[in-house]
Amino acid sequence: MRKIIATIGYASLERLEEKDKQIIQDLALDLGKKLIQEGYVIVNGGLGGVMEAVSLGARRADNYTDGKILGLIPNYDKSIANPYIDRVLPLGLDVARNVCVASVCDAMVVIGGESGSLSEMALAWQLGKLIIALSNYGYGGEFKNRTLDSRRKDKIYFANNANEVIEILREKLPLYQKAFLGIKKDMTKQEARDIIKTHCDIEVELEFLGQGSEGFVFTDKKKVYKLFKHSPYISRLYFQLEPLSKQLKDTRFSLPFEIYYNNDILIISYEYFETKPFKPMPYTAYIELLSDFYYAGIVCCDIQPKNLLIDVQNDRLVICDIGWDFVSYSDTFFKSMCRRAFAIYKLQNHLCEIDNIKEFLSPLNTQEDFSALEKFLQCENLLSEYQRFFSKIGAFRIHKTLIRDFYRENPQYKSIFDYGAGSGEIAYSLNKIGKSVVGYEISKDIIKDKYHRTFEKILIGKELEKFIQTKEQFDSILCSLVLCHHLANTQEEALKIIDSIMNNLVCLSKKHIFIVICNPLFYNAKSNIQERKSSDFYDTQHTITKTMFSTKRDRLDFHRPLGFYENLFKRFNLKIENIFQSGDTSTSPYRIYNSDFMFFSLIKE
Repeated sequence: MRKIIATIGYASLERLEEKDKQIIQDLALDLGKKLIQEGYVIVNGGLGGVMEAVSLGARRADNYTDGKILGLIPNYDKSIANPYIDRVLPLGLDVARNVCVASVCDAMVVIGGESGSLSEMALAWQLGKLIIALSNYGYGGEFKNRTLDSRRKDKIYFANNANEVIEILREKLPLYQKAFLGIKKDMTKQEARDIIKTHCDIEVELEFLGQGSEGFVFTDKKKVYKLFKHSPYISRLYFQLEPLSKQLKDTRFSLPFEIYYNNDILIISYEYFETKPFKPMPYTAYIELLSDFYYAGIVCCDIQPKNLLIDVQNDRLVICDIGWDFVSYSDTFFKSMCRRAFAIYKLQNHLCEIDNIKEFLSPLNTQEDFSALEKFLQCENLLSEYQRFFSKIGAFRIHKTLIRDFYRENPQYKSIFDYGAGSGEIAYSLNKIGKSVVGYEISKDIIKDKYHRTFEKILIGKELEKFIQTKEQFDSILCSLVLCHHLANTQEEALKIIDSIMNNLVCLSKKHIFIVICNPLFYNAKSNIQERKSSDFYDTQHTITKTMFSTKRDRLDFHRPLGFYENLFKRFNLKIENIFQSGDTSTSPYRIYNSDFMFFSLIKE
């Protein structure tokens, strides 16, 4: 069955200035022609202005045939219809004719328009029809890229020309196929609470967290539950979210969720954690948030400040509003998300000055146009800054993030000994996820003052020897980037030191040891923390000079083949439980390209 497209707008073009009149006329003519060429049927009010121009354009299409242009005129006099209408339907309903235009169409295209067009748009909105504003004129332009109310999560789409209208129809119209089933009574907060308790088998009282256009959110302090409001499209949302829910179980995504669906009741739930409202966050927080989505293979299409919260325990950005805007990864959607996140980052200290942040975010959905942002911030060349921002997203999971993720996913390791604590930054991140950390570093000058309070205890230099004699042991020993250091002037001395370190690790561990080394498999890798200055084969032992971005100093490391570490761990009766690497999933799904680091999870046998 051919889809019917309503074309509405100015009923008369005579009141417009000559320049505007010509623009509207050309848009309408081209629209009518393109709609017929695509196989659509056109319906409108049958009179003048935009209605007449669209009908004339439709007649000019090469594949036009009689019967493709319908006119619903307001009275019983067929002679008032414009001469290009194929089928004149005299309704005799006066302005109530607008209801019929909105109800018979599958989608509506608005070119300008005044109060009559506004009423048709509102009716089409209530009836769940796809609406497209063509041009910035009139009420169509006024409501482009906006919602009319909270009953629908989509928006009035915007097109610059007829070709863009056709693209939107091709992409979006299949999503708007269910019939309008009448206005339903809106669900109350208590009804939502009762439905969640019944279907999720919850006996305790639920605390109300919030209500939005999509549904209600409650918690029992163990999980957060979101019940979606009744909608004719609820089954489609289930089929959109259900595969994402399964997909996230195999990732390190910060917010994996479960889904319940039965008889049009749709509830999602995820583990409860304490949050606080959005606040300005550092550059790296946005990179980490976007990388989290990148590695999980999903996108949030409507990222904006009101959807962002702060995870109190980990001091990181999270998007808790799971719903229609969560979709499977695609380059186009993900780049749109990144552009919007960059704009939020640049505007985060100016939100109180902005009435409608969507004016800055919506244009970035489809193009890298930061002109509105540059004008507001009174700056230039934000595109170059954005491109640097984007280059850091998802390309690498730095070793500190991966270490934190490992210990978050293994709650059994509560007490950790950080052997070679460095500045203390890793211990700080572990402390933030509830781990108790004792650290050791050769020199107190390396530990930064701001991280001192992170440690339960910090050992310096020879204090380690006395501590080992106490025979205190820890759930897990972390030894990050120590074994590959330039430990001595000769290899013989270095190997003795490695044996001594391994002996210390075994003595301090109850059962588990976590070792991070420079990855011996990749020498020419592009890195987010260092530049490698030599190259060799992976199966040879050799030195490699690296410039550390954090200190701007060169460091000499030893890269030893994997067989060396395999034999080393065997000698100390350590079984390799798991091996993984940092890496770049944009070029390799196995995360082994451009990999800086290799991680060994070891168990004492």
